Amino acid sequence: MTYFNQEKLEKSFDYVFWDLQKALEAEIYWRNDSDKSYDPINYLLEYDNVKDSLIEPFKTYQPKTYQVLLESQFFYAIKKITPENRPFISDITQMGFLINEKIFYIEYTKNPYEKIGNSLILDDKIIPKEILTSWLYRIDEWNQAEDVTMPIFKSRLPKSSQGLLGGVLYCNEEADALKIKEYAFLEEKFNKKVVSLNNFDDYTAYEERYICLRNLFDSRPSASFDPIGSQVFVSSFVGQTSPELYVIKNADVFTIKKLVDPVTAIDHYGAHIFSGSDEEFDFSPYMEDF
Repeated sequence: MTYFNQEKLEKSFDYVFWDLQKALEAEIYWRNDSDKSYDPINYLLEYDNVKDSLIEPFKTYQPKTYQVLLESQFFYAIKKITPENRPFISDITQMGFLINEKIFYIEYTKNPYEKIGNSLILDDKIIPKEILTSWLYRIDEWNQAEDVTMPIFKSRLPKSSQGLLGGVLYCNEEADALKIKEYAFLEEKFNKKVVSLNNFDDYTAYEERYICLRNLFDSRPSASFDPIGSQVFVSSFVGQTSPELYVIKNADVFTIKKLVDPVTAIDHYGAHIFSGSDEEFDFSPYMEDF
């Protein structure tokens, strides 16, 4: 696995626009209006100053991350699709930024937290309001660009489409089904049945017996399921009144701890990732048993 730098980005796309206004003049093929409506080009149509508009929400609640993001340089990239593939796929586009020689992608959504407020997943009883009004206020998800196809359910940085614990730690239903001791341990800790890949079809958010753990971010490379790094989960359960976040170390559920002061912890973590450091971030000052 290799994280993208500017050279890798420019080799992977046909056009990379560092002057975002010039991207608006580019010829882009969209297969249909739906594909166009989810393209990050919409950020350029909605905001006069994209960089300021996307990072300004961090200023109050994620100040360390904000200070690092001020040094970023935004881009819009296009990989053209061959004519014979046009009936099946639109041009591939990405928007993101370069910071400390690393490339990060952002995903556009028509319905960010700024517009719709609390929803089933983006709820301030599940995710701290300070995270919703910074990381997820106008952006659907953040990803560090890699030379592999990134899973849709996990990322090194916060995202709205959060994968279940089993998908993030164990990859698939077959592996998840073998983790009998792990789920028994968690269910004793929470005194609730933990939603897994194998019982998800039976799960309903309105049953008091369940707790659902979804991955807000995972410090490992997106395609990695190795026993390394830190995995941070948000929880949801009936009767919840405020966010409860948890940290698992090295993909080992027996290390699970509660994340205290999660807003500060995530701010320091985000600044660490954007700094370009290769060292693992230490969550231990923000972890306590429960």
